Amino acid sequence: ADPSRREVGRAKGTMMENLKFGNVHDHTDREITELLEELGVSSNITDNLADYPVNSKGEGLSFSDAALCSIARCLLSSVDLMLISNLLDVLSDGFAQNVMKVLRDMTTHRKLSYLRSENAQVGGFHKPKTVIISTKKALIADTAETKIGMSDICK
Repeated sequence: ADPSRREVGRAKGTMMENLKFGNVHDHTDREITELLEELGVSSNITDNLADYPVNSKGEGLSFSDAALCSIARCLLSSVDLMLISNLLDVLSDGFAQNVMKVLRDMTTHRKLSYLRSENAQVGGFHKPKTVIISTKKALIADTAETKIGMSDICK
């Protein structure tokens, strides 16, 4: 996407352009599709990434798809630290579990197996990955490696 078409939050253009915007790694369309499918993004989007229109306000996306695509964009950028503040609380349990599975894969292996081109490019060396999630949802908290609650801080 052309930087002059950039507005806060999203790049205007297609979903594929939006997901690739600002990425250092040149992920293949198949890799991006596999990641989106694993996260649970709707098939009407994953089947038409190159043509699915996106505007800066996210119109035409369900809240779930907008949230999942935002997470995917961070993962495609190969961030070393992700902070997710209450975003997973608004997703259904199924979507939240999909996201947690992908995040666990990333933190455990320091990479995502779906992103083969990035893995080849960096020669298997990956920095540690950290995900910090703020949540009120017990299902998500129960899958965390380390939990810190307000009662722990206020002692």
